[in-house]
Amino acid sequence: MPVPSRPLRSVRHRCSCLAILPLCWLLAAAAGTPAEEPPPPPLTAQFTAPQIQREIVQEGFRARIDASRQVLRIDTPKPGRLERGSSMPRPGDNVAVVGDGVELRSGRQTLARLTAGQQLPVLEVREGWVRMAVRADGQTHRGWVRPDEVKVVGHEDPVRPTLSQIGSGRFVSQAVLAQKAKQFDDGLYAAVDLAAQSGAGLWPGKVKMLEAVAGRFEKTGSQPLDNAAMVLLGAAQLGKLDVQTPPQLQQPVATAVAEFMADAKRSKPIGFYTWSEPLERIFRQDRMLQTELKGQAGIAALVETLAGNPDAASVYSRYLDFVGRLTNPLAYPDLRPSLAAWQQGDRNMPAKEVYFFPPSVSHETELLKKLFPENPVPPGFSLIDELIARIQDGRIDLTPTDASGWYDYQTWAQEPLVIPDRMPEAKRLVMDDRYREQLLELFKGVLALTRETHIKQLEIPVAPSAEPPGPFEPPKPKIHFTIRPELAAEPMATVYLRRAMGYRFVRGVLEETFGRDALGQIHRQSATGPVRENLDDELRRMEALFFGAYVAVSRQLGMPPETTPGSGSGEGPDADAVAFLAWSDRLQDDPDVGRDVRMMVPVFYDDLRKMTKVWVFLGWQPQQVQISFAQRPAVEVFDPDGQPVPADSDRIVLHYHSQYHTLAYPVTAEVYVTKILNRPEFRAHCDKYKTRSAILANLE
Repeated sequence: MPVPSRPLRSVRHRCSCLAILPLCWLLAAAAGTPAEEPPPPPLTAQFTAPQIQREIVQEGFRARIDASRQVLRIDTPKPGRLERGSSMPRPGDNVAVVGDGVELRSGRQTLARLTAGQQLPVLEVREGWVRMAVRADGQTHRGWVRPDEVKVVGHEDPVRPTLSQIGSGRFVSQAVLAQKAKQFDDGLYAAVDLAAQSGAGLWPGKVKMLEAVAGRFEKTGSQPLDNAAMVLLGAAQLGKLDVQTPPQLQQPVATAVAEFMADAKRSKPIGFYTWSEPLERIFRQDRMLQTELKGQAGIAALVETLAGNPDAASVYSRYLDFVGRLTNPLAYPDLRPSLAAWQQGDRNMPAKEVYFFPPSVSHETELLKKLFPENPVPPGFSLIDELIARIQDGRIDLTPTDASGWYDYQTWAQEPLVIPDRMPEAKRLVMDDRYREQLLELFKGVLALTRETHIKQLEIPVAPSAEPPGPFEPPKPKIHFTIRPELAAEPMATVYLRRAMGYRFVRGVLEETFGRDALGQIHRQSATGPVRENLDDELRRMEALFFGAYVAVSRQLGMPPETTPGSGSGEGPDADAVAFLAWSDRLQDDPDVGRDVRMMVPVFYDDLRKMTKVWVFLGWQPQQVQISFAQRPAVEVFDPDGQPVPADSDRIVLHYHSQYHTLAYPVTAEVYVTKILNRPEFRAHCDKYKTRSAILANLE
């Protein structure tokens, strides 16, 4: 598949003799022995790269299979549900209300009246009463009904917290690759955020710049300058920078910080920002700096400080360029236009609608602002479903532009899950409706996980032939060939290619910012510390892994993969395909695959309802899938002497069989909450309530 309509940005900075700054959180030498080991190197000798033409050997006969003419069919049978009629409900059951006006009670109080046929999850059964939860009037009511007022209509299986509980053999589901990418992306972003704060390679870090700008108010500090002093000095306190708040500003700054900290959707670290205290500080510091600046005098003071400190102005401008590419373009104006005007002698500064560190745009938040610029969000509105609908009908194009950042690339990589029929592999696939629904669920889950990675910076799917009689001879034994679809992973090849392209893009961003040599000194972060392998090697391995998956699956579908020099590892398509097969054969050795990724991530705040709309990732559920031939491949058979065997020969018997696999699909939801939960809090909630219905019903 061709690269989007622009070349990847060239790396402008090269360094031969580079003095790398020691970073206690980034460099393995400073951090001591890393807390976890990467997977052992793949044993590739036992694997060969898939080809469009393959051979099967049976008793000296060779069957040459040409996949270029095959079409595969993917079916996902509907899982069975337990039907127990009117028996006593139990936790995990779904029940239906048997009559209108059934009272949901707590003691003598009626919380809500239920309607006939309304289906609800059972949360608890105690002393002959059934406890359930219902959403009404913007609130969740939890109360009790009698068992004879409901009937069991099915049982809901618990959600699996990790992929390690769902086996898939050597066949790699997209969920496994998405999980691998999520762990790497989190660790990369964490390492880069630490480096952006403290400095690495060619990058001096933003600490000194922030101290210089916030220090402007430390030195003058006679009176508050609108809210600029509170934002900068408050951010300095949250980031524990070397800046003192002057006595006359301590109370207003303390008030601003307290208001910020009381707003959990702004100040509560979530995602990987809970891994360490330095990451928590960076989260709160930068989120405080995303506050809108109001007041011409304060904004002018900031611009004047930057204008008088060329080094700080350079770091400020470079950092905004960097985050605009690491995540996405900025959503609101920053101080750079005002700084340029100041340097030209124009002292007429804006009084509002400018930000020191603006957040970044995303397709989902821009869609929300477009749909509801002033009107309240209507009941039942789902942002993710609206986004999917607009991708499907072409109103939203996810193709990265010249201004796009890594988040756009990551979102674009998942586009084939929403519009699979428009992808190159579509001509090789027939998919049933349930599999298409599963692809949409995967899109929702991966987008939610990707948004969480960027959450600090982002704004809130054969007849026998007759022979003449002759002398009797015993019949020659028949040669049987069993031919199955050959797939090493789910057949969405374009997803894997675009993931690989995204890693190449972000490598260019990082090399340009920190210098090529610095990536060899930075290490991906994890919840337990830095990994041993450096970021330079890991980025190459991740690009090669996804490119190898693309090559392997494309050939197995019968499509020649589109490659360019230097794609993947640079060692050639066959080498990357073999490396992918070796990795997939040892998934149990990769610690990233079995990690818990359950989380809650804010999408927008609904001021009318005073609630936050969030995407929640509850875990995984298994799904059986059957892969068969909708159109069989071309098969030629050759005898032990290399001579072709006629197609009508009765000696050759071809058996066409299906593949059966267990895939994982994510369990997600888009809901309103009043309380934002970080990863540990949300996972404890999921572990307590277990099923999707119960987990959602008990969110506050």
